[in-house]
Amino acid sequence: MATGKIHYEIHIKPAKGKWKMAGVMQSRDAAIRHARELSGGGVAVQVTKETHQPNEGNYLSVCIFREGMTNNWSRDPNAGKVDLVEALPCFQPGDLYSFESRQTIARLLRDSLARWRITPLELLHHPGHLERLESTGTVLQAAVQKVAIAQSQAGEGSVAERVKTLHKLISDAMKIVFVDHGKNKLPTFDENDFTALTEKLDGHPRSEYLLNAAIAHELEQCESWDRKLSTVLQWITELPASETAKRQALTSIDGFVAEIMSASSAVKDILGQQESLGDAITLLVRLFSGQLADGNNLGAGVLALNRYLA
Repeated sequence: MATGKIHYEIHIKPAKGKWKMAGVMQSRDAAIRHARELSGGGVAVQVTKETHQPNEGNYLSVCIFREGMTNNWSRDPNAGKVDLVEALPCFQPGDLYSFESRQTIARLLRDSLARWRITPLELLHHPGHLERLESTGTVLQAAVQKVAIAQSQAGEGSVAERVKTLHKLISDAMKIVFVDHGKNKLPTFDENDFTALTEKLDGHPRSEYLLNAAIAHELEQCESWDRKLSTVLQWITELPASETAKRQALTSIDGFVAEIMSASSAVKDILGQQESLGDAITLLVRLFSGQLADGNNLGAGVLALNRYLA
């Protein structure tokens, strides 16, 4: 989560006028709602998230909502502030959680995910990770522009139109997680162990989302990729009796393990420093064939995965 104080500024721009501030609010939802009320009739609106940077003595400004502008979408009306952030692809917020979308997120945000030591599943299900991404400004902007340009070249409308659509999708997806977090609807393993929580969520219409949110919260405590891997794999021994709950649990476990082992930074961390690329590849081949020998200074996570693959 952001460490500095946060407020939200609402800006408006008449068709032939300049940007000017129309209000300041403490609530993200209230600011966006008010901005939508001000839009229309040729008036463009935007909401910027202003995060105080104590060490710098200024504010980090990130655009989180914009409506009514069809041109010059890449310009920030406030000179000297961080570039605008728009959004991501798909048709509705839930589509961002699909396997294909998570693969795209992993490619576009590879460096940031590696630096933060998280997977796309963790990012999408944890309010703190989403807020950190939102606050980076330029990282999300660059990713969205790449997608918007690719979609535009494929005949899916102009770049500006795609950016606007993607921006709304990301904003809506983030809002779901932020609202659930604010209303204490995101479960954790603090009150229930893995078995109890999966049984409790059995039959719930959002069981996958809620279980993944609990897992993302738990993995935040892990100090290394190998620790994350061992934590997730441990839950295989705690599967619920119900077939539907067990199936959901295994789907979530498989998703997190797959994303951890798909991240190059994670693989390097898990396998440790090898003398050559050949040695690293040999170790991976032995791992995925379940033939790793104990020792070699390997962590509990990779050894546990080796046993399940044997």
